[in-house]
Amino acid sequence: MAHTWKDIVKSRPRHVWEKLINEWIYSELDRYILTRKMFDDITFDTLTEEIQKGKRQMEVDMVRRRFHRAFERLLNYAENVG
Repeated sequence: MAHTWKDIVKSRPRHVWEKLINEWIYSELDRYILTRKMFDDITFDTLTEEIQKGKRQMEVDMVRRRFHRAFERLLNYAENVG
């Protein structure tokens, strides 16, 4: 059975994920996208609207791609630290 990103997030406490995000995700925007999606589980549409309020124009697909790319990177680091 394939695990979703939500199942993977539930496998560790929030503070562990926050520490990994802050240590290994260098882009402030990617950190924001990861934390809002992982911990608050907001939709990509809502997340895109929040980013656009900050005067940064992004499409929903771009936000979705950034999330998945950063989450994959995060998983690689998480696997290496146990």
